[in-house]
Amino acid sequence: MPQKKGQFYNFSEEDIERIKLLRVLKSLHVSEKDVKRWNKQEVRFDDILAVTETKLNDEVKKLLGALEMIQELRTCCTTSQTIPVDYYWEKIRFSKDKDSKEFMGKFELEDISDWAELYVNTERIVKCPYCRKENSIDVKEYIYDETMEEKSCGIEKYSYFEVDDCRCHSCGKEFVSKGYICEYPIGVYDSHEIKTIKNEEAE
Repeated sequence: MPQKKGQFYNFSEEDIERIKLLRVLKSLHVSEKDVKRWNKQEVRFDDILAVTETKLNDEVKKLLGALEMIQELRTCCTTSQTIPVDYYWEKIRFSKDKDSKEFMGKFELEDISDWAELYVNTERIVKCPYCRKENSIDVKEYIYDETMEEKSCGIEKYSYFEVDDCRCHSCGKEFVSKGYICEYPIGVYDSHEIKTIKNEEAE
């Protein structure tokens, strides 16, 4: 261990070599927990390397599975509307495919209700119709109507909103924002349209 003298530490050659080794292990993604266990001589050095190797192999398999699917999607699908969702949904539901390569995880249909609302961000950037400065608004509480239509890849949902009390953070004037957010399928952002209008009553 380095010896402290006043405000400074004296490092021996052995200390420096130890620090270099710890930096190497960090670069190799060995966990801090495993390093501490090794420092306390609770496990052998080869043990922490073996554990890390297994974890990295698992991550590589998952990433390769995701990469293959991305390449496949880029080849056959030009827009989100052309993706055969049911096919890929079934593919990711299982932890291994026909080549025994791990994929990114398991999902069930009931999980959608838990994360779909978070996935579709209702915050939008709009420009003030007076000074043209950008403002951030959350339209979630201003949705007044929704329409849904069954399509080939699932349900297409339109959420219509009108925010009549926007206030520009730059010029301070009030304006109106209205439009829609489209999800297709539900839980996946597809597109939106927003118009900003001067609030004549506030002028």
